[in-house]
Amino acid sequence: MKGSESIKRLKIYGENILKPKKRSGALKILFSQFKNPISLILHFASGMFFSCMTGWIR
Repeated sequence: MKGSESIKRLKIYGENILKPKKRSGALKILFSQFKNPISLILHFASGMFFSCMTGWIR
């Protein structure tokens, strides 16, 4: 490809650079775990099991 064509394509399409991905914070990842209703049931059941095994609920 000639230099003039590459400059033309650079003006039309822009540079060939990928945008960096945004990183999610720890709290956002934690709260995203509770979006699914089955996940909520599982977390609730595991909390109940833990509290029964440690003696918090008799």
